[in-house]
Amino acid sequence: PWNAEPLRTPTLIPSHTLARCDYLLSFPHNVTFAAHRREEPKVIDEFRARHQTADNVDEKALADMERPEACLSPAVCYHVYHLHENQTLPAAGIVYGICGKCFRYESSNLKDLRRLWDFTMREVVFMGKRDDVLMHREKSIGMMSGFLNTHRLAGEIRTASDPFFIAADAVSKTYFQLSSDSKFEVSLMLPGGVRTAVGSHNYHSDFFGRAFQTDVEGAGAMHSVCVAFGLERWVYAFLMQHGSDLSKWP
Repeated sequence: PWNAEPLRTPTLIPSHTLARCDYLLSFPHNVTFAAHRREEPKVIDEFRARHQTADNVDEKALADMERPEACLSPAVCYHVYHLHENQTLPAAGIVYGICGKCFRYESSNLKDLRRLWDFTMREVVFMGKRDDVLMHREKSIGMMSGFLNTHRLAGEIRTASDPFFIAADAVSKTYFQLSSDSKFEVSLMLPGGVRTAVGSHNYHSDFFGRAFQTDVEGAGAMHSVCVAFGLERWVYAFLMQHGSDLSKWP
């Protein structure tokens, strides 16, 4: 409906970009760093010698690494904000449709298709004036309600907060999300009364506009909304509710 511009995003994202997005502050435990060995012949030769007969990387390997310049992307939308750094967007705003691989390490929570270290994310990102991006989000929530009804999926779209804030101001961030309706979660039912979050509709205010000095023509700092879905989670919830017999699917 929005004629979103399709965008392919890379797997790697600069570490300094994630820092400016506050990700290293709020979710340091989720980050997967991409590191490479120091480009010194001695370091390389010693690593090769230590691993001549090894069937795994040894405990000294980390000491051979350079400071990580990049991370594996935890969300595809961060690339979009970085892409428009120091730019002025048209008054009508911009809409991107993105699908890409994302990586979040969640330790003991990694299980089945609900939480994967390596998963696929589909996002629609709205960038523009405050009232415009909020209008798009409201329309998207309505569309999602229709989608759940069409596919007979038991669940709800509800106000939510990111449950794994680690930052010192985690309590205030959670309170802000709940009190300002900045995050709406698409939550689907699983057997035994369990729920799983399969998507979200997030309003970032002008945070990314200020972080990357991105303005909207005649309206100041850019506001943004990100509608994001974890595709493997959708598949898991659908199969848990409707089974694997295609003839019984809605």
